[in-house]
Amino acid sequence: MPWIFLEHFLPRVSLVILVEVFAYFFLRLYKESLDDIKYFQTEITRVEMKTLALTVATELKDSEATRMLLTRFAERDAIPSPPQQVREASKTSVVAGETDPLIILRDVAKIIEAATGKK
Repeated sequence: MPWIFLEHFLPRVSLVILVEVFAYFFLRLYKESLDDIKYFQTEITRVEMKTLALTVATELKDSEATRMLLTRFAERDAIPSPPQQVREASKTSVVAGETDPLIILRDVAKIIEAATGKK
């Protein structure tokens, strides 16, 4: 009797296990591709913010602000982090910090305030 039970359900169970393994593999692949897209979108935003900051500083003809921005940009870009490191860091905490676009925008606002004399 137990052999009949195994003969009947073993092929079905093995098929289910096979499908689950493939599903897990493709879902993990999909999640990693979403993380890569998120990383590259963040990089694009960061570069756009740097370009905006540099454009504002040069249009205001403030050489001190331009020099400060270039120095800060060089410091921040010393060690680029690949998507794998971002993926690992995002598992434990929110990835923010010096390359956060809000920090760059805050710096641009300070430069504009200093150039126009407003507070």
